[in-house]
Amino acid sequence: MTAPDPLAPYKAALRAHYPEPEVIYRAARRRRAARRTFAVAVIAIGAAFLGWRDPAYRTQSFQTAIGEHRDWTLADGSRLSLNTGSALRAEWHLRSRRLTLLRGEAAFDVAASKLRRFSVAVDDVRITDIGTVFAVRQADARIRVQVFAGEVEVRSPDGIQRLGAGSGIELDHGKLRSAATVRMQDLAWREGRIVFDGTPLAEAVAEIARYRRAPARIADAGAAQLRISGQFDTARPDAMLDALPRILPVDLRRTADGGVEIGLRKS
Repeated sequence: MTAPDPLAPYKAALRAHYPEPEVIYRAARRRRAARRTFAVAVIAIGAAFLGWRDPAYRTQSFQTAIGEHRDWTLADGSRLSLNTGSALRAEWHLRSRRLTLLRGEAAFDVAASKLRRFSVAVDDVRITDIGTVFAVRQADARIRVQVFAGEVEVRSPDGIQRLGAGSGIELDHGKLRSAATVRMQDLAWREGRIVFDGTPLAEAVAEIARYRRAPARIADAGAAQLRISGQFDTARPDAMLDALPRILPVDLRRTADGGVEIGLRKS
């Protein structure tokens, strides 16, 4: 015959005050699971917040003087080139690379990144890179975008255009104006050269004027219609102008402010 258990009357009370090991283990497991769930939730909320905000952690400014061009290798490995009298601001974000062309002309050879898009803003126009080499030029309210390799997306008040290699557009006050020609010689300024190929003299003189502080202009319509070809050094804009009478039937007249006027040579 089994002896009676003297603790039997008190077992229920003892279990309430001193849980068995399995009960303690299950409670601890529930607490750990709750802590893990809370940590995951905090991380998810933080990631969602940062993804929505995408804050900038670094800002850089780049600029060139009139007559100067410079190249930079950016923090992400992309190459930036600025032409004469240009300025650009770069903001590095967690999920994006945002550049703003403040004035002038810039060319970009973009380092690929699947996680951080590369975009360039000019006024209310935004160009988003899709792995490419492209150039952007701003002159007054006009913007020219040229794609030399890869593809870009251009967003403007006129809508969205996708441009592939060899294509370009010109916009005026954010509105699509026309297609833009794309020639590799348009990037010659990165090597300190201007290349003209049957270019109207008015257009050529306007380009040369970008590299000097004093103005250079065409004095009459007859001279404006002449065309010029050749390669010139961007570091010597006055030498380019002085060469014109040897190439074309024009005369130069220098003004008191250092400017130059070009007109047809009088016979």
